[in-house]
This record gives sequence, structure tokens and C-alpha cells, in this order.
Amino acid sequence: MGNADMTTDNTPRIALVTGAAGGMGAAISQALVQCGHRVILADRNAEALGKLGAELGDACFALGLDITDKAAVDGIIDNLPPHWRHIDILRQQRRPRHRRPHPFRSGVG
Repeated sequence: MGNADMTTDNTPRIALVTGAAGGMGAAISQALVQCGHRVILADRNAEALGKLGAELGDACFALGLDITDKAAVDGIIDNLPPHWRHIDILRQQRRPRHRRPHPFRSGVG
């Protein structure tokens, strides 16, 4: 791919977005589709994934996926139709399970 400038390269690509059914993941997926890319929507929330997939139409492929399941992650490519297997873009969007204190905030003052 060399030094391609992604801001001017309009070549349609295939993107895989994990956590696609959540707020930020859905927004990223929608933006990618609006830019002419095809998007693999990966999420463990089947209901939200189905709604987003219906909204985005043929430009996406919904894939039920729990990224904490190593076997499922290892088998991603095998679970895709052949014309969806060349992934050009990976966007990992995850929701934090536990809130941790911010490292620069001590809670004082």
C-alpha cells in the first residue's frame, strides 16, 4: 500500500469493526459505509447488530462475535463469505467492563 494518503484514496475497502453495535462502533460503521466502504459488523449483541445491519443494508455483513472467545476470534475469516475475507481496515471498539480510576486523578480536591 506504500504511502497512500487515506484522506485522498477513495478505493472501496472492507473494514472489520468490533463492538459495532455500540454507540461509537455504530457511528464508525455508518461513517465507513457513507465513505463507500463495506463493513463487517462484529458484536456479541445480536439484537442491536441485527438492527444496525438492517439499517446499513448490503454494504455490511453482520457477524456475531464475542472478542473474549479466542476460538471465535481465530475463526473470523472462516465464518465470512469468500467475498468478505480480504479485510483492509480493522477498528476495535470495545466498551470498558470496569471503570478504573483515571491515572492522573487522585480524587483529592
